[in-house]
Amino acid sequence: MPAAAFPSACKADVITHAAWMPHAWLAFNRQLNQDATALPNEAIIEKRLADLERLTVSDPRIYWLSLARIAELTLKQAADYADHCEFQAAGDLLVNPRRIDIYRHGQLAPVAKGRHQALSDQFASAIGNEDPVAWLSRETLPHIRRQALLPYFEGQLKDSGMLIAGYLASFSSRMRRVASTIAFLGSWQVATVLNSPSAWRPPVRRTGKPLRKHCVDSISMCSMRWAGMRRI
Repeated sequence: MPAAAFPSACKADVITHAAWMPHAWLAFNRQLNQDATALPNEAIIEKRLADLERLTVSDPRIYWLSLARIAELTLKQAADYADHCEFQAAGDLLVNPRRIDIYRHGQLAPVAKGRHQALSDQFASAIGNEDPVAWLSRETLPHIRRQALLPYFEGQLKDSGMLIAGYLASFSSRMRRVASTIAFLGSWQVATVLNSPSAWRPPVRRTGKPLRKHCVDSISMCSMRWAGMRRI
């Protein structure tokens, strides 16, 4: 969370003393601090979310601020993915639902959509020689069961009524920044450039001598920091 959004992020009084938090909650948030220094992925974030839901607390501010910390952790990871041109991983956190059920006409049980598979490929045997778009629109009905993590967190934090509008706007703005980074780097095929041999060559002076040894493995367009999460 940006410094400007904290300590006034929560509408209620800020929790500043450890005595306010039971041991289990302190341990949980220490674990989030450790996650922030490692390489959290979607599975780890989902586990932390499940751990949070199992905890009980008498003060709802502790729950919502802890959820905001997980959301910040997720947003930072999505930004890092985008900066490193890992568009699929970033998209999974930002837009790609974690589960979509596909209902077919005449069948009661839904089929889970392959997350990274086109429906035309998943139902290829049933589509046969028909036009895939026409067949899918006629025979199937998709239903999102589990949103991607970032829009899920965004909705939860907005509905909580505990966080100020300025912080919520900041969170949404940074989500859009990740999306813009994916769109920009993807459209310019930066990942292809970074993986090419020329991306590993040092810049050369006009005299023909290298300026310095270096390599390019990411573009820092999102460049979000962990400091904000630690302020919560």
